[in-house]
Amino acid sequence: MLDKDNLLLIICLVVVFAIQLVLCFKVKFLIIKLLPILALFVATIAFIIIMLVTTGWDAIGYLLLALITGIGVLVCGFAWFIWGVYKLIKRKGAKNGDA
Repeated sequence: MLDKDNLLLIICLVVVFAIQLVLCFKVKFLIIKLLPILALFVATIAFIIIMLVTTGWDAIGYLLLALITGIGVLVCGFAWFIWGVYKLIKRKGAKNGDA
């Protein structure tokens, strides 16, 4: 069963996915499109570095934070994958004269 912590994490990841997908489809500037994935990637690297320099139970906490932000990076990557497949299908349809 989903408890409130897991549900909150799932909702956050769905929101990140939706924001990244909207940015991919609506924004023209690449740097703006990359903001969510770059922010999560930097946070993941920072948590990994902090985890490596701390000891004890704190390191485990930073490992969990790194895993959560790493999952966020994967979610953003999945949104980019969907956008890429859409663009590929749209381009193939335009070549064949379907669109």
